[in-house]
Amino acid sequence: MIRRSLTGFFLWEVTKYSCNLSSTPSCGDNPPMAFFESFDGTRIHYHVAGSGSPVILAHGFATDAASTWPPSGIDLALVKAGFRSIMLDLRGHGQSGKPHEPSAYADDAEVKDIMALAEYLKLGRYDVLGYSHGAIIVARLLVLATNIRRAILGGIGHLFTDPEWTRPKQIAAGLLAEDPKDPVSRGLVDYAKRNGGDLIALAQVQLGQPTTLPAELARVQRPVMVLCGDQDQVNGSPQRLARYIPDCRLSYVSGTHLKALNNPSFARAVVEFLGSS
Repeated sequence: MIRRSLTGFFLWEVTKYSCNLSSTPSCGDNPPMAFFESFDGTRIHYHVAGSGSPVILAHGFATDAASTWPPSGIDLALVKAGFRSIMLDLRGHGQSGKPHEPSAYADDAEVKDIMALAEYLKLGRYDVLGYSHGAIIVARLLVLATNIRRAILGGIGHLFTDPEWTRPKQIAAGLLAEDPKDPVSRGLVDYAKRNGGDLIALAQVQLGQPTTLPAELARVQRPVMVLCGDQDQVNGSPQRLARYIPDCRLSYVSGTHLKALNNPSFARAVVEFLGSS
C-alpha cells in the first residue's frame, strides 16, 4: 500500500472554456479544460463530463482522452446512465506533461497520477476503466488503491503480468531508433508522429510500464470485468488474465484490438457492468 500523502495538489488553470474533447452532447455546454499538479509536479490534464457517480477513464498507449473516449461513445453512454466521466491524459500523452527522465515514469508514476486525481477531486470511492496500456495501469491501481469500487480492464490479456515480457522494451527501442525495423514499433512510431506524440516520453512510458503479478491480482477483492474484442490477442490471453482475479467477469465484443473499443456493444457492456453491482 502507498502510504505517502498525495494531498496538496494545485489546480493550474480553468481558464479556457471550450470543449477540446468532442462536439458530442457528452461535453455539455462550455465545459472546462483543467490541469492539476500531480505528486511529483507533473502537470496532468483532465476533463469531467456529467455529475453522477465517478468513473475514471484511462486511455491506451500513444493516444489520449480526446481521441479515445468521445469516438467510442463511452463517455456519453456513462453520462446518460447517470455516471460522471473523468477522462485524463496519462503522463507522456495528450496535453499532460511529457518529462523525458526515466525516473518520471518509474515506481508506478501513472498509477499515482490517478490516485492523485481522485484525491484532488475528493472522489472517495470510484469506478475505473482502462483500455490497453490504460488497463495495465488500472490493474496496478487495483493492487495499490483501496477506494476502487469496480474496474474494467479493456483490450488486455495476461502478458503484462510477466516481468520478463519483452514487448515494452522492444517498443521503447523502436521509438528511440531513427528507423525501427520491427513492424510493431514502426507502426507505433508512425502513429505517434502523425498525432504529434513525444517519442522520447513515449519510450519512457514503455520502459516504466508496471508489472502486476498474478499473485497480486489474486488478492484483489473488488468486482472486475475483462472486456476484449473477440479477435484481440495482442496482449495475451484475456481468459488467462480473468482467471487470475477472484471476482472477475470475462466478456467479449466483436472486433480486433483497434476496433473493439468503438463497437457500440463495448459501451453497453461497460454501463451494464457498472450498473449491476
